[in-house]
Amino acid sequence: MFAVQFVWTQFLASALVLGTSNVAQDFVTVYPQVIESRQGSSEKVVFIHEGNTLNLRKASVLSDSVLLRDVTEDGIIERNIDGAYYERNLFEDRVKQASLLLEPQAHAGYAIRGLVNSTHRIEPVESVERSSSSGKAHRLLRIPIEFETCGTEDV
Repeated sequence: MFAVQFVWTQFLASALVLGTSNVAQDFVTVYPQVIESRQGSSEKVVFIHEGNTLNLRKASVLSDSVLLRDVTEDGIIERNIDGAYYERNLFEDRVKQASLLLEPQAHAGYAIRGLVNSTHRIEPVESVERSSSSGKAHRLLRIPIEFETCGTEDV
């Protein structure tokens, strides 16, 4: 069952990026809407795009301090981040493997950052005007998959 659901999630995510054309785009601009539950702020529903909805619950970082390693061409950059700070706005959808930061904005709405599923991520678009009916623009991006060889080109 899990494998079928995972494949279906990947198919839906691919359909979001491909749209109706045969050529893949780098990103799709979306206007996600966040609906909060009546019980408080621990559950939210996020409508990302047509047919793509996340049922979010409060998530935990499990540590006061988190070591973040960024691997670059120049080496590894390490820094500690405040886990409690990020945990305030951290939500997850375990079924769709989503992990998002929902940061409330001064003029209503949210800035949403994180993983929508195993193949796509979302981030706010700073230079695009807010839609009067749909909220703040965000970019839905495919996560690049890089395959490395293990040195067996002659096999």
